[in-house]
Amino acid sequence: MEPPDLRESHSYAPDVHRMLPQSPDAELGLLGSILLCPAGVMGECIEKCITPEHFHVPAHGIIYGLLREMHDSGHPIDFILLTRMLRDRNLLDKVGGPAFVTGLFTFVPTAANANYYLEILKEKRVAREIIVTCNEYGGRAYEEQHGIYAFLDQFEARVGTIGKERAQAAKFDIKQATMDALGAIEAMYERKGQISGLSTGFKDFDHMTDGMHPAEMIVIAGRPSSGKTSLAMNIAEHVAIDLQQHVGVFSLEMSTQQLMQRIICSRSKVNMQNVRDGFLSDRDFSNMSEVGIKIAVSKLLIDDTAGLTILEARARARKWKREKDIKLIVIDYLQLLKGTTKRALDNRHLEIGEVSSGIKALAKELGIPIIALAQLNRDPEKQSGGRPRLANLRESGNIEQDADLVGLLYREEMYAEGEDKEEAQGKATLIIAKQRNGPVDDVPLTFLKEWTRFEDRAKGYEAK
Repeated sequence: MEPPDLRESHSYAPDVHRMLPQSPDAELGLLGSILLCPAGVMGECIEKCITPEHFHVPAHGIIYGLLREMHDSGHPIDFILLTRMLRDRNLLDKVGGPAFVTGLFTFVPTAANANYYLEILKEKRVAREIIVTCNEYGGRAYEEQHGIYAFLDQFEARVGTIGKERAQAAKFDIKQATMDALGAIEAMYERKGQISGLSTGFKDFDHMTDGMHPAEMIVIAGRPSSGKTSLAMNIAEHVAIDLQQHVGVFSLEMSTQQLMQRIICSRSKVNMQNVRDGFLSDRDFSNMSEVGIKIAVSKLLIDDTAGLTILEARARARKWKREKDIKLIVIDYLQLLKGTTKRALDNRHLEIGEVSSGIKALAKELGIPIIALAQLNRDPEKQSGGRPRLANLRESGNIEQDADLVGLLYREEMYAEGEDKEEAQGKATLIIAKQRNGPVDDVPLTFLKEWTRFEDRAKGYEAK
């Protein structure tokens, strides 16, 4: 049996003994200012996205809506035309009659304070939204306890939208568009070839993508043991240590200690196997200590909670953004995140689709790039040379649809045989198979297996 939809009931109504935040005088003042100075004041209202919903008194909202309609259609705004429009639509009595409309002219002597009235309306509306939202979700919490974490995610997302005005499309201005285009060209000229996004630390990758940009979902996919985690952590450590920007990592496969050991060995270029065996030189210890100090004061954040759901990951990411203003998130790896809806839990493809769309929505919400690692299916092993394709993304085509960029990690030595295997040692390629805002091509890399580290591959490189 489906739970009742309480959103239409009175469970969420505000306290009837207390008035909702409002300022009828400010509403009247703004309407009067529009009638006194239609072009200037209405233009300001449109720029600041004032809608009829900003007016608490229904009659005021109706009048503003008509004034906005007159302005948008190019009709002059005056008392006679407004009264006629109200009468034609049988709204005149509803707003208080001709006397009420006439009173708008005499309510304020000047439109000079219009901005002051406008700000009061915006503040009161935000206060009302807070009250209505808390009442609504407080009431629903009694009835919707069966999916409380999904419910909590809805509440957090709803709270995040309070006060954010929904800007409407501005009228096209050819002069402004020309100036904006020239400004963008000038900015590119001043950069002298430098990227506009967040650097990955890999020159060819940055050149092809112009860096990582806000709201982008970047998928790096590969077969097990191909180096996905190493590549992602090389990027994460570059941003956190070299660029001194906060980076959040969801490590669903490795513990924090394992990940930190890998980062320290990789960055200090110490063989991980020697660390495990205990065979380290004084120089190795010195290098690792030096790197350890840099990492200890870096802006790297790691969450190694196992079995994390997409809703839990989104909640923790919001906290990172709120408290640390993170600039990048890495998820290792996408298929280990869990869905939450019953429909998704019954179908693996639907679950991965829910996780994928949740990651993309999070990138847009926080305005930062998110790198999500993903597994490829076994098909590359059956293909000539093992070179992967987009179709090899495991378990869901939603990943390909949601991602802004898909990089397929390919290491030749994993598929080479005989004499070719020695020649393929160290050669790696990140195949940019999809890029929404740029070209698709190969990014040549070198994989230093003993250090589990990727570096740019020099032209003419031949593995020794």
